[in-house]
Amino acid sequence: MDVITSLLTLSVALSGLSYALGVLLYALPLPIRGVKRWAPILISDAQLVLVMSLAYGSIIYFSDWVIEATTSTSREELVHEIYEIANGIARLYLFFKLLKIMFSSVFSLNVFGLPLGKALNVFYEVVSALDPLGNWASSFTLDLLIMVFKAGAYLWTFTYILAVVGELVMPVMLALGTLALGVPFRLTKSVGAALIGFAISTYVFVPLVVSLLRLIASYNPALKVVTELILNLPVRASTGVAYPYGKVEDARGEPVVHAFIYFEDRNGRFGLYPLDGEGRFDTRIPLGGAPWPRAFVKVDLYGLVVNYGWVRFGSMDKGSFGEVTIKMGKVWAFSPGVAVVGDVLAEFKPSVDPQAGTLYLQFKLTALRDTEVHIVATGVLKDRVSFVSSHNLANSRINMDSWEGMPSYIISFRMSSGERVEIVVYGTVGTFTPPKPHVLGYLASLMGIRMKNTISYVRHHASQQYLLVVPFIVSALPAIHIVLTGLVARAIASLISEGSKSLVVRMW
Repeated sequence: MDVITSLLTLSVALSGLSYALGVLLYALPLPIRGVKRWAPILISDAQLVLVMSLAYGSIIYFSDWVIEATTSTSREELVHEIYEIANGIARLYLFFKLLKIMFSSVFSLNVFGLPLGKALNVFYEVVSALDPLGNWASSFTLDLLIMVFKAGAYLWTFTYILAVVGELVMPVMLALGTLALGVPFRLTKSVGAALIGFAISTYVFVPLVVSLLRLIASYNPALKVVTELILNLPVRASTGVAYPYGKVEDARGEPVVHAFIYFEDRNGRFGLYPLDGEGRFDTRIPLGGAPWPRAFVKVDLYGLVVNYGWVRFGSMDKGSFGEVTIKMGKVWAFSPGVAVVGDVLAEFKPSVDPQAGTLYLQFKLTALRDTEVHIVATGVLKDRVSFVSSHNLANSRINMDSWEGMPSYIISFRMSSGERVEIVVYGTVGTFTPPKPHVLGYLASLMGIRMKNTISYVRHHASQQYLLVVPFIVSALPAIHIVLTGLVARAIASLISEGSKSLVVRMW
């Protein structure tokens, strides 16, 4: 970082020098056109270098933001997936190469002095000639797959190296490029523009090759199935599993008890875990865990599913344990089976009429902003449930369902910002019974999806043409993507050098 700071400081100094030279040329009392034309160019270049020097950190942040916004994942995850794909293709290459070696060993056998292996070789070549492309074990297709997967392994490995190198050198190359832009009279401006273009393109666009592969595979169901079976991309979508444990709290900091928490990845696969009587959960069970490095968290609150949002396990390594606290800012969990959900301040007071066997749940709510409010009463009310309010509520309704064998009543309505209401929910007294702590682990969910994909492939059996097309697409894609990245780098360099030149002409 000291080197980068020094480079940026020198860039700012050079921008000041260029600006001073530009002002000086403007002030010369000599109408020499060849000299005067440099004045606006030097001043504009100085402004460009100053802006880029001061916005250095913002450029790096924006580069990460572009990747997050376009792929909903981090750059580190994409680079790791490139490595996994390269590793998988290398295994396929070695598998087919080993198969070829085994065939060669069989064809060289001699039994009792008879060249039985040569006879088998002739028979194999004849069978291969009958359908050279339709049979993946034919000599022609086997040689073709070995060649394609070998090239693919090299190309994906080179792409992985380029992505890692791009991350390592991007800060330095960006600073060097800014410094080269700052040299007066554009002596090294083309070099600086090229360095900046290369740094940004390799950092941002090289990891996107995984997203491009998924995009191509999504256009044809059969191609998608074959691609998933070969590379297993959906299972790698979250790049790993972590094992968080901890507790869930409501807006008051009180535990949310006897509910369920979901940890979901961006493909919809999830782990489901119970919250005990203290609001605690634990994913450290066989085939448990949660998507790493981040998961979308939801809480099944007595029959009402409440979205919490994305949680990053940044302090946890893949496969490690870690304690987390999930605070549900819009949830007021007053007692087992009773909760309020919404942007409100809430008070709660229960009362019972023992003679009539009626339970009254009294709530005082104040809306912090325009919001949808849900009052959940599960198990505590048995039947004949209704509610009254201090004034008419917008879109008020009551829904009855069943949750873990108990009747669940959810009263929903709209409240405006600052609105206050008192509402009483009443009905026959019931009993809340803590649900059985059933679990669906995240790893178990992944295994189920993998098995489902395999069964789907066996049933529908993608046609042979896609079995041949996929290796070529997968192997050639890195080369195509690298060419596109080079074009992007050239476009960025042209924008910095030629684009700013055109802007100078129009401004001055």
